[in-house]
Amino acid sequence: METRLVQIVAKLLKTSEAKAGVVMYSIISFYIWIQIIDDLFVLDGTYPKSLKRWRAVVKSLKEENDIRVGLAHYSISQGDVEPGEELRAIQACAQDDLTFAVNRKNGNHSQWLKSPNSPTE
Repeated sequence: METRLVQIVAKLLKTSEAKAGVVMYSIISFYIWIQIIDDLFVLDGTYPKSLKRWRAVVKSLKEENDIRVGLAHYSISQGDVEPGEELRAIQACAQDDLTFAVNRKNGNHSQWLKSPNSPTE
């Protein structure tokens, strides 16, 4: 996904993908990437149809990123695990991963948070 976003930035800045990549990959926040691209579309003004399409897909991009961040930063709570019961926590994590994989395959991107072994909100 990031590669395509860098390609968009390169086109909007009328520069090489390598240069656009240096700039964009130095920015940590995905939401800032989105805002920069949106601002570039507005400032450039030469791609009004693309700006409209861009704004239509931004919500989906943010949702996909939120899933990625959730997976990357999901942790196993060890507060309820007694010594010698670590295996139970590992098994719970494996079940969560399986639940996520099945839901992802079925297009149900938000359901991984609702697996029986996931922490409640």
